[in-house]
Amino acid sequence: MDGNYGSELERVKYEKIRHISLFVNSIVFRNRHEHGALELAIVLRGSGRISCDRGQLHVKPGDMILYNFYEPHEIAAEGDEPLSTLCIQISNRFCEDYYPKFPNIRFAAEMLDHLAPADRQRIHDLAFGAALDYFQEKPGYELACVGKISNLLAFWMEKLSCSIATDAQTAARQSQNARMRRLISHIDQHYKEKITLEALAQLEQVTPTHLSHFFRDAFHVPF
Repeated sequence: MDGNYGSELERVKYEKIRHISLFVNSIVFRNRHEHGALELAIVLRGSGRISCDRGQLHVKPGDMILYNFYEPHEIAAEGDEPLSTLCIQISNRFCEDYYPKFPNIRFAAEMLDHLAPADRQRIHDLAFGAALDYFQEKPGYELACVGKISNLLAFWMEKLSCSIATDAQTAARQSQNARMRRLISHIDQHYKEKITLEALAQLEQVTPTHLSHFFRDAFHVPF
């Protein structure tokens, strides 16, 4: 099994505005990772490939990608230049006081290219407007930025197909991702040794049959 199927948990820092982080990223390769933030990435320059649970995406300038909370994804640039993106990361605690269901939202679409041009422009304007507020730091920029992010979320709820998972479903997904990280960590540490399905199943305290199905469902490859 290729180590690239591993997933690491990325800790997001919210240094300027609580529960919101905006930055421009330039990536040649970013291994499979996840974070407890809803993320919008808008491609500025370059082209690339994004691998996630919902398939493999090929992206180019202007494309907008939306990652759900704790959704593992891998990013690789294609061609001679890095893939540059504007990233907006929104903590799962962003609006917990007035919309406690927010951490349980899962949007069905990852690429937003299916939206009407006017809807895509609306998202573009709100995202880049929030970025200008965030980076220019004019008086009251915190309020302006939070306002645009709130409008962005409300617009997604209106225009994108989404579901609200139960607390139990959300906890189960996080537990699955934690198991994925443990398995890959063990494989990375012991790849020179013989690794059996039975030994891994014993570590996870499940049956070999259960773990075999888990590999297919979680990693999309057999053990």
